[in-house]
Amino acid sequence: MAKSSDANKETLPEFQKFLLERKLAPEKNIPFLAYWVSRFLGFGKLNREKLNREIK
Repeated sequence: MAKSSDANKETLPEFQKFLLERKLAPEKNIPFLAYWVSRFLGFGKLNREKLNREIK
């Protein structure tokens, strides 16, 4: 079983690279930030799908 920190390093790798290259966050926090951004994007996608079903 993979550790959650290992899984976080695989989450949104392009976003993590973006943060690292521009030094927008401390390196140790980047996997955590990517995890929460992925959660936010998933939440937005669910809400958009729900809204589309309600409109039809």
